[in-house]
Amino acid sequence: MNENPTSKTGKCGRKSKHCDQEVLSEMKNEIKNSKFNSEGYMKVKKRMERNLSSLIVSKARVNRIMRENNLLSPNRRAGKANKRG
Repeated sequence: MNENPTSKTGKCGRKSKHCDQEVLSEMKNEIKNSKFNSEGYMKVKKRMERNLSSLIVSKARVNRIMRENNLLSPNRRAGKANKRG
């Protein structure tokens, strides 16, 4: 019987060129070089795209990896708007 390696991982489709650890180390490097303590996934992705030596990954993958490693910036609730009148 022909064993399919994807059946063990449960993933179908095209395989990525870079493992999650490579992407994670690049993200940590981008956050470290930032003037802020934490960043949103879109800013990190855009900064990675601008860096020519960086990896190209989808925003969903960047979001997932950052969420799993607690690298996302905290969500803050918007305050109530002041009503003048």
